[in-house]
Amino acid sequence: ISHLNGVPIDEVSLADRQFKALDKIILGGEILGPSGVLQQDFNGTVSIQIFDKEVERSTLGNDQAKTMNFTTLGAQVFEGLATVTNGLFSSTFVIPKDINLDVDTAKISFIAFNQDKTVSVGGYSNQFTIGGINAAAVRDTQGPLIKVYLENRNFVDGGKVFNSPMLIVDLEDENGINSSGGLGHDITAMLDANQADPYVLNAFYSTVLDDFTKGTLTYPLNNLELGLHTLTLRAWDTHNNPSTKTI
Repeated sequence: ISHLNGVPIDEVSLADRQFKALDKIILGGEILGPSGVLQQDFNGTVSIQIFDKEVERSTLGNDQAKTMNFTTLGAQVFEGLATVTNGLFSSTFVIPKDINLDVDTAKISFIAFNQDKTVSVGGYSNQFTIGGINAAAVRDTQGPLIKVYLENRNFVDGGKVFNSPMLIVDLEDENGINSSGGLGHDITAMLDANQADPYVLNAFYSTVLDDFTKGTLTYPLNNLELGLHTLTLRAWDTHNNPSTKTI
């Protein structure tokens, strides 16, 4: 990481390297060679994942086994794709309101591929903290725009499909989509109003390249029974405004 909100990272104090809920963040980065020199011939795409602070969990102690404690990654709060040009990239995103507000170390992971995918490089950063909330964030009361299709984007509401169609959902919101799944704010699909067994789709969502405000998910719906069905998709933006769409 080379820049935070346009400021060289070496000039950003440790106190200012905090990601707060509802913060809009711009991360700039570089692809470096083994000797630490900028790889100006590297052009391609970088995948960026940001995780909330680590959490303590315990095993279940099944079969009279001793219960053991362990530490695992926190919830993923953002995943996006950015273009790498001459070894440089930039990514913009909003930290979801759902993060754990306690302040501790965040983890950021990177995987970059060149244009023909013959070279990949990886890295991670733990030089930022995450927690707290930005009380001065711009107010947002509108939920995301949702478009739902089956099999392809030529589908129209009420159309016919075969028994195992692909669910395709396009989502858009000015502050991004909440895919962290905190506090009941999952991206879900509900078939035939079956509230007891929804499809939880957070892990299938990805933003479009260089635009955190838009994204798509695809998910296979298998073995539908012959007949008329309804499907209701529910999603939240990073400010926890919900929207639903039924086909």
